[in-house]
Amino acid sequence: MDSIHNPPDVSARPQCLARCCECFHVSGDNLRLLAFKPESVTDGPYIRAMLVQLPATKARKLHRKWGFLNWRPQPGARYFTCRHFDHTTRLCKAYDERPGMCRSYGETVPCSHGCGCGTGVASRIA
Repeated sequence: MDSIHNPPDVSARPQCLARCCECFHVSGDNLRLLAFKPESVTDGPYIRAMLVQLPATKARKLHRKWGFLNWRPQPGARYFTCRHFDHTTRLCKAYDERPGMCRSYGETVPCSHGCGCGTGVASRIA
């Protein structure tokens, strides 16, 4: 399926807001692996290419917009958005090629972005 022209039908599952695509944290250990040994991480080269770093102030602003008024960036943490995330449609522009970490979020990894995603919801958008 070509997800740009034929995006998956997520209208029946409006609780997913795709926040996990808009702003997410990558641990320092994983960032080092992605920088120096991307092949040692599942889908590493793809993930490294999709990361767009956000300033901590932008991450905080997004979290406040989502209702997490007391959220603060962790000291030294780095936050990212995905280069394939369409901020207008809130859909993935590379849905069919997305890495395993996107496919599993909301499926085997619980959503932590307050969307209320249940099993299978986040992976349909992310």
